[in-house]
Amino acid sequence: AAMGLVLLGGLFTRQILQFDTYRSLEERQSVRRVLIPSPRGVVYDRNGEILVSNKPRFSLIVYLGELRKEFRREQIRQVKLAREKNEEIDRATLTSVAYEGVLKAHLKPIESYLGREIAFDIKKIEKHITQRPLMPYTLLNDLTLDEFARLTELLRVDAPIQLKADSVRTYPKADLAAHTLGFVSMREAESDDEYRTFSFKGQNGVSGVEKTFDEILSGTTGRELWVVDPSGFRYEPRERVKAQPGNPITLTIDSRLQRSLEKAFGSKIGAAVALDVNTGEVLSLVSKPSYDPNQLVPFFTKETDARIRHNNGWLNRAIQGLYPPGSTFKIITALAAFEKGQLDLNENVNCPGYHMVGNRRFPCNKTSGHGPVDIERALEKSCNVFFYEMGLRVGSEAIVEEGRKFGLDKPTGIELPGETRRMLLPTPAWKKENIFDPWYAGDTAN
Repeated sequence: AAMGLVLLGGLFTRQILQFDTYRSLEERQSVRRVLIPSPRGVVYDRNGEILVSNKPRFSLIVYLGELRKEFRREQIRQVKLAREKNEEIDRATLTSVAYEGVLKAHLKPIESYLGREIAFDIKKIEKHITQRPLMPYTLLNDLTLDEFARLTELLRVDAPIQLKADSVRTYPKADLAAHTLGFVSMREAESDDEYRTFSFKGQNGVSGVEKTFDEILSGTTGRELWVVDPSGFRYEPRERVKAQPGNPITLTIDSRLQRSLEKAFGSKIGAAVALDVNTGEVLSLVSKPSYDPNQLVPFFTKETDARIRHNNGWLNRAIQGLYPPGSTFKIITALAAFEKGQLDLNENVNCPGYHMVGNRRFPCNKTSGHGPVDIERALEKSCNVFFYEMGLRVGSEAIVEEGRKFGLDKPTGIELPGETRRMLLPTPAWKKENIFDPWYAGDTAN
């Protein structure tokens, strides 16, 4: 009686009190989630021209789980044949032969219809059956629209080999603004769900605005819940939620201006940025050499990567390149002189074509000199001598202070990934700490 009560108590605990726990465990064992990526949002320029869009991709897939009975029958047949011939039975080899034979039989009418052979790697198929039994295996992912339409008529709705249509990124203007737009790569969606999860490969931003605005462009991932059999193959659907397309975005880029700047660049190496001075909007951003993002999706080869690396085309020089500002910095020097009361609008400085700093001769950009120049003419002619003089009058600290007002020692914060943070306005203290050398008047002139 005591033993019976213990047994009943155990059954009550397991079946009543812990019902939800065991039900959850059962679901985790028998239910799988499949994630379905959504089409990415379109990217427009400021005038409504499409810079990035999507194009359909048509694939031929096979649900291997639906061929298991045929695989099994063919395996048995192969074993019988081996026994009849008194051959050594290598079950792994015979399994591969069975898989290959069944698939080729199903593909034969399709190959005849398409007029081309469909090659497949039997080792990859065996690995797929082991690791991803719920998911279809892709046989072809480059069907044309005409082939897709013809096969739609050929394939039965309940056939193990089916058609799949999804989308891939396309860049209709080829390499125009490539560093700004960036590109995507094919990745499986991630999930922290309680169910074991599989995923069709979606597209994630790798660089440019594709990466910066990835969350907006990606949309909402769809999902399916499937009850699976003990081997992990799909048995029946339980739930379906459609994927929602990503939202479009509009950039401040003017593709007409962008095209003009890139054409002007030709084969030169460098960068150019055009801004709206009233709003700070980036109208054009050019970095050369560049690349065509269409060659990078849905994936790119080692050869493509090597070619772009050889040209140093991955580098976005407009936001990652570090260059001395040259004569454009003269504006900062002039403002520093005004701020410190060292420059009068009517003052003239004589330019003989050089300026002596100590015993060193610093040249002007015009070797014969500009003669007497005021601030207006000095800026117009970009006279080095005038700004050597102003810089030495006001001193390096004042020049650096003015440069900092313009944020020249900080990132711009542009909405692109990878902007350098190594910009520098050197000071005497910085030089002493990093180069272990005092600051000279020649440093100020430079």
